[in-house]
Amino acid sequence: MTFSRQETGGRGKVNYRHEAHQALNRAREALEDDDTRLKYAALELRMAMESLTYDRARAYKDEFPPEEYETWQPLKVMAVLLEIDATADKDSTLIIRRWRDPGPAIGQNDNARY
Repeated sequence: MTFSRQETGGRGKVNYRHEAHQALNRAREALEDDDTRLKYAALELRMAMESLTYDRARAYKDEFPPEEYETWQPLKVMAVLLEIDATADKDSTLIIRRWRDPGPAIGQNDNARY
């Protein structure tokens, strides 16, 4: 996936996770003040979700249809991602442990699959 200079601000690849984190922090700050900034906080949270959607799209860049970059709207991007991978919107957990270690894996729970 490549981005134009306009999309990257001339700085190189967009770090969407960083953008999402910054938007989340701005939303938290808005909520600390008072309820008059609730709409602003909601907008920042939407921006965070959009950034995470774009970051997820980057992970599927080889399968992502080039024509979808023309609209580049979060809802459409997510729909394409779900067509490519039905679990694209799901959380996952990776547990790593040594094979011969008989103890439980860090973060192991009843729902973990190995």
